[in-house]
Amino acid sequence: MLSHWLLLVAWMTGQGGAVAPPPLTNPRVERLRPLNEIMRGTRTATDEEIRRLFVTLLKDSDPWVRRQILESASGVLLFGSLPVGRGVSPEAFARMRAVVLTLGPELDAALADDDPDVRAKAIGTVWVHLTGGRSLTADVPEAFAKRLASIFASDPSASVRTAALQAITTAYRSENAEVRRLSGQVVVAALTQSDPYLLQAAGHAAGLAKLPEALPLLIGQLKHPSFIARTGIAQGIAGYGALARPYLAELQAALEAETDDIARKTIAGTISVISR
Repeated sequence: MLSHWLLLVAWMTGQGGAVAPPPLTNPRVERLRPLNEIMRGTRTATDEEIRRLFVTLLKDSDPWVRRQILESASGVLLFGSLPVGRGVSPEAFARMRAVVLTLGPELDAALADDDPDVRAKAIGTVWVHLTGGRSLTADVPEAFAKRLASIFASDPSASVRTAALQAITTAYRSENAEVRRLSGQVVVAALTQSDPYLLQAAGHAAGLAKLPEALPLLIGQLKHPSFIARTGIAQGIAGYGALARPYLAELQAALEAETDDIARKTIAGTISVISR
């Protein structure tokens, strides 16, 4: 959520953000300038003109531009208003938000983008759009959960699969049994893969959902070659609390074999948590 905010402010004010943009003389940054000026209130445009700008930039030949527009669309939806003093016109911001809410088909199309980073970014943006900016608290619609599960099963990019995992596993407490089933299915599948960042996310998700079938898979991944994966996996095991006590011997063996200081401290903390 913070990254959406920082990038939105950077986009609208030209100041620093979570991801440093190219120099302002770069042509691809210049293509973003009209929306920047509209947001500042220094350029007039109709809602239809604003919409055309978004649509054009979502189809830009440069993946960086497409990612920035997706990030900015998410930010506009996540923040219903902006603090005073950001050099932003409140009226322009409200109009921009209303326009972004009409971009469902265009944002959805980005899920099939040729660039994996754009596809990954699109997952979060579509999720925010579907919920009108309430993606952190709203339930995952069943149709979207099915799509996320399909993306996870078929996309060749680990970053895209990680984004799909993170989106669908917000539904681990869903009142919809099918959505919960799909969420658990994705977590279990993720724990059989090898990408360290995907496993890190899967570990956190498993620890929240406390899926019984995921616990043995978590234990097995304590031997993963990446300390990033081992740290996330250990954190996930800690989420099980006393349910993980039958695996104390495996955790102790992992602690004794651990060579990374951060992972070692995390595993030790996990042992302490589940031993209480």
